[in-house]
Amino acid sequence: MHNSAPDQTECPQCGTPYDKLTIVEEGVRWRDLFPGTVFDFFKSYQRRCTARIDVENDSELPERKRAIYFHSDR
Repeated sequence: MHNSAPDQTECPQCGTPYDKLTIVEEGVRWRDLFPGTVFDFFKSYQRRCTARIDVENDSELPERKRAIYFHSDR
């Protein structure tokens, strides 16, 4: 699992730049990924896309992993 911020790389689902990318896998819990509450985090990122493609490593993820692309309205 990793977290990163792009240099204007586009989300493979919607084609727009994203603010944060997180790779998650089955069994990972919220507190393993982010500090604070779920509500606080989702207030910051108004839209989320999920894909099996990690654009930063140019690779397809295995079945039990997903890339989540977070988009803010800022």
